Amino acid sequence: MTDAQAQIATKTSAISQSRLAISRAALTGALSTTTFFVLCWLAGALNLFPSTHMLISLFTPGDPTSLVTLGFGVVSAVLSGALGGTLLALFWNLTKGNS
Repeated sequence: MTDAQAQIATKTSAISQSRLAISRAALTGALSTTTFFVLCWLAGALNLFPSTHMLISLFTPGDPTSLVTLGFGVVSAVLSGALGGTLLALFWNLTKGNS
């Protein structure tokens, strides 16, 4: 085995045995979900993609184009994204090594 192959094998082994940081996964989930929500709200408010109201309705029952809906939806998206990221990291860490 060459040095390059040994380095690749070591890196692959380290990746498969790594744990996800729960706080980092929660932050990533919150940021990505909130960004996606805001983009969909903008598309709906500008009437670019009328079907974005369906995603908006996952986070808030209000009018898809109002600023109140944007504020409430951002808070909901942050919380649900953080929860999703946390659950993903927890289950990843619980099942590591069982692949």
